[in-house]
Amino acid sequence: MSRVTNPKQFGSSMSAHDILGSVEMAPNKDLHEASRSAWESGLGGDIKKNWVTQPLTIWHEGERARLADGHHRLAVAHDIDPARPLPVRHQYRD
Repeated sequence: MSRVTNPKQFGSSMSAHDILGSVEMAPNKDLHEASRSAWESGLGGDIKKNWVTQPLTIWHEGERARLADGHHRLAVAHDIDPARPLPVRHQYRD
């Protein structure tokens, strides 16, 4: 799977599938564990009912893009509907 290296290719909304194929996850973040804990905490049910309303944050540094915030929301959204768009906020570092 290729990574998106041009930040202009990112939009203000992206599907969970596209996010997972385009950005790096923090090394200490496990998608399956994030999903499990989100469902146990009740966040999964809230997302299933209302979808994701708070944007996920993607940090761009040079040609790298990393999910900085929203691992649990991304995991649950991927469980429910990996093709449905999620709100995304982009932050850039030089």
